[in-house]
Amino acid sequence: RLNLPDDVLFVSDRLIRILLKIFEDYTENRQKNPPTNDRPENFVLRTAMHLLNILACSVHGTDKSLVGQIAIPVAMNLIRTKVKLKEPDEILEVTWSFLWNITDETPENCKIFLDDCNGMECFMNCIEFKKLELTRN
Repeated sequence: RLNLPDDVLFVSDRLIRILLKIFEDYTENRQKNPPTNDRPENFVLRTAMHLLNILACSVHGTDKSLVGQIAIPVAMNLIRTKVKLKEPDEILEVTWSFLWNITDETPENCKIFLDDCNGMECFMNCIEFKKLELTRN
């Protein structure tokens, strides 16, 4: 049983890169294959996003900025894929939670989200999925 994030902080850089690779592979493969919600990778993807979100809450300062530089574009691609495929699910919600946490009190990450990744446009597209609780935060 893991005590998160303490048990993984010493390898957090490597773990974050592995988690991001999971998201990149999912996004790439999902665009090639038709969507089905019972796919086994949904469990892996959901678990990976929860873990990344926990790590986002545990990093601060320069480390948080560095994580944001590499993770925000990947998270935004995942969200765009979910929007394109009209999949308002838990993975999408946790990805937005991650973005909330990684941009909180980190102006550099806010700039990446807003300017480099068109984050507000993507957010507005997700608002159309009425069942998501995006406006709660």
